[in-house]
Amino acid sequence: MNPTVPSPKTRTSLVSLLVVLFLVAEICRVGAALWLADRNRRAGVEHDFPDSELYWKLALRVAAGEPYDDGRRQILRTPGYPVFLAGSIRLFGPSITGARHAQAAIGSCSCVILFLLVRKLLGTRPAAVAAGIASVHPFAVLLSALLLSEAFFTFAMLLQLLVFVRFVEEENCVGNRLKPLLWAAATGLCGAAATLVRPSWILATPIVVAFLAIRGRDSRGRPMDRLSLAFTILLVFCLGMSPWWIRNWKVTGHFVSTTLWVGASLYDGLNDHATGASDMAFMDQPEKFGLDPSLKTVSEWDEDRMLRNAAYRFAREHPWRVIQLAWIKLVRFWNPLPNAAGWGNWQMQLVSLVTCLPIFVLAVLGAWRLRRQWYVLAVLSGPVLYFCTIHLIFVSSIRYREAAMLPVLGLVAARLIPSDETQHEK
Repeated sequence: MNPTVPSPKTRTSLVSLLVVLFLVAEICRVGAALWLADRNRRAGVEHDFPDSELYWKLALRVAAGEPYDDGRRQILRTPGYPVFLAGSIRLFGPSITGARHAQAAIGSCSCVILFLLVRKLLGTRPAAVAAGIASVHPFAVLLSALLLSEAFFTFAMLLQLLVFVRFVEEENCVGNRLKPLLWAAATGLCGAAATLVRPSWILATPIVVAFLAIRGRDSRGRPMDRLSLAFTILLVFCLGMSPWWIRNWKVTGHFVSTTLWVGASLYDGLNDHATGASDMAFMDQPEKFGLDPSLKTVSEWDEDRMLRNAAYRFAREHPWRVIQLAWIKLVRFWNPLPNAAGWGNWQMQLVSLVTCLPIFVLAVLGAWRLRRQWYVLAVLSGPVLYFCTIHLIFVSSIRYREAAMLPVLGLVAARLIPSDETQHEK
């Protein structure tokens, strides 16, 4: 895995490729942003989803230096994405179109990071194929233009994966012991950043740490080296999360690892009326769901506890229904057609079908080709499988799948590129 030093000509070609890749991705994403702005103007709406409206409200408050809340709840969303939107507001004013363009740039950067990640794992040609697909992939383009946290999370997640791969390279090299430590710290920090954008990512970094600790000895047979590096990842991850944890403790008097919306999300996926899709009607009409009417007036902490307990009770009393819902959510997660209302016109259905089905098939074939390279498989498919598992419990949608699908394009590239060319070429 040790990279060779590229020649000046190779470096120039590589830079040119990355510039072209970024420009193609940016043109597609800016075009999508303009299309969405025009679509919403003609429809007479300002935001695409209720979540978009909430994120924008929080961002406006952050940009104005006001308390981080929606008027009632103070720990409703982690601050990563609203802070990004607040930065756009400070730069371009309270312009939703401006925020879409800023996010388009982030989405384009994700394509570049994907290239660098796949290049380290499989080589230059597979990386070019994977990143090329990502630059024009309809769902990746669309999510980069929507005011949702997916695009920014994908950027943070890919950055963490790239840093982690770099950490593994340094850990397996004999030499400077400071470099693996620094890359381990960077892995933990990127994990915290990604979690502050999407709280359901909170278990991913500890899972990596646990795996490193279980493996024990490093490539040179020294048990304490790998344990110390695993501890470094976890320590920096906790340090990165600590400002949010401290703030939450001050607000509620309790430790809150991510948000106090977990209870609502859990009950959304586990109740008598659950369908696998999101329906938050119980928040406004709790009595119709058999919930205590005081749900609308209790504190944010108590509301979260009440909804968690209601979801746990449902799961205990209806285990077979929980299994049925898990199957429904699995189908929704891997559905090649849009689940969300308003995105089900035949044009969108057709684009989704002809895009997703080939990617699914090629990714499975690519995974089979790489079946003996478990490390590569784990990096490229781990995130989407992680979210698939998470959303068997919570509500499910292709939106949650697509946030982690860019690494999977590396598996697609592994199938499209001849096996003798899928090497660690640099």
